[in-house]
Amino acid sequence: MSSREIVVPYVRVDRPPALGEAGLRVTVGIRPDRPVGQGPQGALAHALDAAGWWIGVGDDGRATVGMGTTAGPVSLSAGDPLAAGEWAEIAVRIPGRPGDRLEVVVRPSSGAASPVRSVVVGARLVAAPGPLLWGCRGLRDRRVPQHPFLGAIGPVRVDDGSSTVAWSEVFGIDAGLLGTTPAAVL
Repeated sequence: MSSREIVVPYVRVDRPPALGEAGLRVTVGIRPDRPVGQGPQGALAHALDAAGWWIGVGDDGRATVGMGTTAGPVSLSAGDPLAAGEWAEIAVRIPGRPGDRLEVVVRPSSGAASPVRSVVVGARLVAAPGPLLWGCRGLRDRRVPQHPFLGAIGPVRVDDGSSTVAWSEVFGIDAGLLGTTPAAVL
């Protein structure tokens, strides 16, 4: 853990960037501690149940992005399984209109970037209420983290086509600290 890292159960951003017709471009740095066999792990999400979008690690250890649409969930994985303890950057494009592409690429700190994986999404994203979350995929009863991320997350950058919001903080996520109160609110 770097001296800049703060260990927390999850982080909440109460005013998440809105998804418009241009969609969102999101980049998140992650360092998974145990990427394989822990179930899905949400690194960054604006999701509730089957609505919204999330970025994280699938059970197979690969970088994964998902979104809930009016036709059901869509998910996409890229690259090889991530190495434990190694930083990687996941860059995604979340479509704002039906017919646009959901895209994901992963850039590990050692080695080449994965090829861009994409799929045309034919249905509109179902908007999720609530905060943007670092360190879990959603909150049960709007308080209890679900699908926690095991490792460190940050920095984060979200671009809605007209402005960019960036957070340079790095948070270590410790599932053992899981509780109903985030240790950080941005």
